Parts: sequence; structure tokens; C-alpha cells
Amino acid sequence: MNKFAILYSDNLREYDLGHVLTQDRYRNFIDLFEHSLGDHDDFEVVEPPYALEADLRLIHTEEYIQRVEKCEGKDPYDTPLSPSLVRAAKLLAGAGKYAGELVQTGKYDKAFVIGGGVQHANREREKGFGVFSDVGICAENLLSNFGLERVLIIDTDAHAGDGLYEIFRNDSRVLFVSIHQDPRTVYPGKGFAGEIGADGLPPSLASRGWTSICKNLSRFPMD
Repeated sequence: MNKFAILYSDNLREYDLGHVLTQDRYRNFIDLFEHSLGDHDDFEVVEPPYALEADLRLIHTEEYIQRVEKCEGKDPYDTPLSPSLVRAAKLLAGAGKYAGELVQTGKYDKAFVIGGGVQHANREREKGFGVFSDVGICAENLLSNFGLERVLIIDTDAHAGDGLYEIFRNDSRVLFVSIHQDPRTVYPGKGFAGEIGADGLPPSLASRGWTSICKNLSRFPMD
């Protein structure tokens, strides 16, 4: 029987930017989940830990971490920093790291972080509602501390995952695939066919769609 970890804490509600992304989304999701699947034996809600500074340093620079701690933001409209948001960002980062560990150690078959998937923040900049890269921290932790040689990240959000691309563009251990809307028409204005990193798939794949991408994943051996 499969076992799925649903990583959630009410403290994630502090991840509230006061505009499009508000705290209600977290509680709404967990309420819907508990109503629909809460009694199902395959699912278990798991309380995530906060990321330590060493966890954040897996991806982010020391200068950036200290700037965020001081709430000295550089993206005041989309990602206004506050003490509560910083706390929640650490919790989300910790949840991402823990999710990977739960699966890699065999405790669960799959793990899902409610509110996770920061895609625009990079190593030294908050951006597009994101502060700390939970996905990046998860991947780097598995590569550096659990012996994995390859990691595949698939981003299916309408917006290109420019932060994750910038983080791993020169890292041949990570294949980052972003399926997104035409970057000429939507934020962040990145994710064009030629943005393939140091060892990426050819730009011609952009016009062939998801099926072609999947066929070419064989170029990236997975253990």
C-alpha cells in the first residue's frame, strides 16, 4: 500500500503577502483535504520542521540570508518582507527539505508540501512571492547528503521557473524542465527556448511539447 506524506503546519499561514497570496489558501486546502481524504489510510499529515541556517545555505548566499533576516527587501511590491513572512519562509524551506528526506529514507512513497514550489527566488534574491527556494534546498540536500547523482525537477506552473533555472543552470546533476506560458505574454518574461543552461535539452524541443520532452529525458540518466 502506498503511503503519502502531506506536510502542513498552521504556522504556514504566516506566509501572507497581503495581496494575491494570502493565508487563507493553506487552511482552505487542508480543510478540503481532510474532508475528502482525511480518513484514507494512504495519507498522513506530517508537521514539518523549520529550516536551519545551514539548510538555507545549501542554496542561498550568507549575505542574502542575513538581508532577509533583517527584512531588507528588494521586491517590495510582489514579495514584501516581514518577520512573520520570514518565519513562514523558513518553515516552507524546512518542509521542502524534509519532504525529500521522508521519501529518500523510505518512510513514505511520496510527499507533498502544501504551499510549496517556490520557483522565482534565486540564490541571492527574493522574487515573485518567493523567499527561500524549498525545491532547490530539497534537491541540493539529496545530492549533497544522500548520495543521489541526478535529480529531475518538473515545473508545470504557467510562469517560467526562472529562479530555479538560475540556481541550477550550470549544474549537470539537475535537469530542470519548465512547462509554461509564452514568456512574451506573462511574468517573469523569461523561459525562452534558448535558455537551456550549460548542458540543457535543445531549443527545438520548445515546439514539440510535453511528449517530446519526455522522450528526450533518456539523455539524462536517472538512478
